[in-house]
This record gives sequence, structure tokens and C-alpha cells, in this order.
Amino acid sequence: MSDEREPAAVVDLLGGTGTGPLWGMANSDLNATLLAWPPDHELVEDTNTELDILLIVLEGGGVATVDEQEHRLVPGSALLVQKASSRAIRAGAGGSATSRFIDAGGPCRSPRHLGGADREWIHSPSSVSSGHG
Repeated sequence: MSDEREPAAVVDLLGGTGTGPLWGMANSDLNATLLAWPPDHELVEDTNTELDILLIVLEGGGVATVDEQEHRLVPGSALLVQKASSRAIRAGAGGSATSRFIDAGGPCRSPRHLGGADREWIHSPSSVSSGHG
């Protein structure tokens, strides 16, 4: 069986400015989001019961707490958060540097991302100002 999807364009994950979700793509095989968080931004504890998540640190860093165990996050590190694990993430404390993370998992089962075709969404970094992700 051949895969007839068009090759994806190369995306500059370190370019642009802003906070929140800056780029993402989702299809039936993969869901990936580029998140940019200011210092001290927190993702409150949550338990994902649907799929494993791979968190990749591009810039900055912080601390991830998975099932009550803390993991220091630094640029170039990756952390696998297995489904049914609780997780909380805090971007690097203090300073003025924004932390950038890739949050990837798959296959994507969320109806918000599925529409029969592969989809990519891009926010203009200058228009993204919310601190969520």
C-alpha cells in the first residue's frame, strides 16, 4: 500500500515569537504541537488516558512531574509520558526566556483533529498571545 500524501514542508520550530501553541499538525497517525511558554507557566496536573505523549524540549526548560516523580527538562531532552500517567509541567522558573516544547502523540483520536484528511494548523506567532497549551 502506497502513501500518497504530499511531503510536508519544513517548519522552523525555533523561529518566530509569541506564547501558546505556535504550530501543530494532526492526522490519524500523529498529533504534534509546538508550545511556547513564558517562565513559570504551568500545565496543571492531568491524566491522559488515550495515548502516550512524547515531550521534547527545544529551548528553555522546566520540570515535569509524572506520577508524582519530578523530571528536570533541559534543551535537547525528551520525556515519554505513558498513557494513564498523571503529568504536570512547569516552564523554567524566573528569567525572561520562553521555553519551547514539542508535545507529540499518536494516533490522534480527538474529533477536533480528524476530518478525513491530514491537517496542519499554523498560528501567526505575532497573533498568539495566550499563555495556554
